[in-house]
Amino acid sequence: MMKTTLVFCNKFIIVFFLFFTTNIIFSQCWSKISSGYNYSLGIRADGTLWSWGANFNGNLGIGSTDHKSIPTQITNSNDWVEISSGDYHSAAIKSDGTLWSWGQNNNGQLGDGTFVSKNIPVQIENQNDWSKITLNSRATFALKTNGTLWAWGNNDFGYLGNGTLVTVNTPSQIGSSNNWNKISASGNTICAIKNDGSLWSWGMNNHGQVGNGTIMDVLFPTQIGNDTDWSNIYAGQFSTFAIKQNGTLWAWGYNFYGQLGDGTTIDKLIPVQISISTNWLQIAAGYNKMFALQSNNTLWSWGSYSALTASQPSQVGIATDWKTVSNNNSYHTLALKNDYSLWSWGINVYGNLYGQLGNGTLINTSIPIEINCPSLSTTNNFFGTVDFKIYPNPTKDFLTIENKENSAQKIEVFDVQGRILTLEYTKNNIQILNLTYLKSGHYFLKLNQKSKLYKIIKM
Repeated sequence: MMKTTLVFCNKFIIVFFLFFTTNIIFSQCWSKISSGYNYSLGIRADGTLWSWGANFNGNLGIGSTDHKSIPTQITNSNDWVEISSGDYHSAAIKSDGTLWSWGQNNNGQLGDGTFVSKNIPVQIENQNDWSKITLNSRATFALKTNGTLWAWGNNDFGYLGNGTLVTVNTPSQIGSSNNWNKISASGNTICAIKNDGSLWSWGMNNHGQVGNGTIMDVLFPTQIGNDTDWSNIYAGQFSTFAIKQNGTLWAWGYNFYGQLGDGTTIDKLIPVQISISTNWLQIAAGYNKMFALQSNNTLWSWGSYSALTASQPSQVGIATDWKTVSNNNSYHTLALKNDYSLWSWGINVYGNLYGQLGNGTLINTSIPIEINCPSLSTTNNFFGTVDFKIYPNPTKDFLTIENKENSAQKIEVFDVQGRILTLEYTKNNIQILNLTYLKSGHYFLKLNQKSKLYKIIKM
């Protein structure tokens, strides 16, 4: 009897361990998210790029203007590392530092030297030193690895920070400084932080969202106050938010819906502190609805999407595992949890809003809904850029990898949904992977970060 009980307990422990670890592994799907006005972008853990929602201007980058209510892959590349979505155009950076954009281009916001919209990613200039990007409705802003700041597109309110109102359709440097560190431009005002922690802002200022104490538009970067302890920023539609190194949250600009979170509905022309908390980590601003994360991984919101206004931060649910949130001047919100699962909520169909929640429906929801990991295509082999051999393929138990590189190589195996199943590092030029634990089917292998996917078949 005791032996039977021990056997049962051991089996239970094994089943529990496998179930628990499988959930952890299978939840590793999404790594980056960006919510546009009526669509969404996401990068998965395998480096592939996906989009969903409205696609009137080709902003989904899938080669058509078809709307999609579920994530759809953009190109076969799997080396995307940064993304940003605007109102109707998109931009992304690859691991090699190249910059790509697509979507609406009537103001030259793609930066390719034309005013012609594109429905697939096109490379912007022949450079590989781009590091960060951010978009507003009609312009693009980017940082290079050397700390310089660049902008292009519409310049009606001095967006481009060059002292003029002239539209530019290729990247143009803002000033000569080379110590820019962070940039945010989802709304009509642009703000940035330098390496010394100083805060700078410019653009539209009709509600004081620049933060310089006036309501006059600013055509070039202007320092806001004298503090040098700013760590994070977010420029909303007509309101601006920033976090200091001590974890305090500050806001200024338009406040009719209580979106500043200071308990009032009065505009502020200079930064004012929001709440007494000192553990704010990240901000995301919709048109009138704001979200923020605290360092304890809780999610908070304030402002309004309706007649009901919350003028102070209140916690969203009781979850304590939120990792990042995105709500770029849109009516929907995306958020990742610590297990890299993707959740969305908000408006999903209204006017020209179509399926941006990515859950396969056109139904609005006010509570976070998890978005399943989409499947990768198994119809093509994507050959890698690193010289290596893989055999036997198909395989029953073991897979041998011969690599010409002498340095350590990272090996990743994904299922068709892009979930990481194996992560190893080569010890020499020949590495043997044990795949006996996999079920029969199609899988993908990647050697190093810049390698493309290679299809493998387990018999």
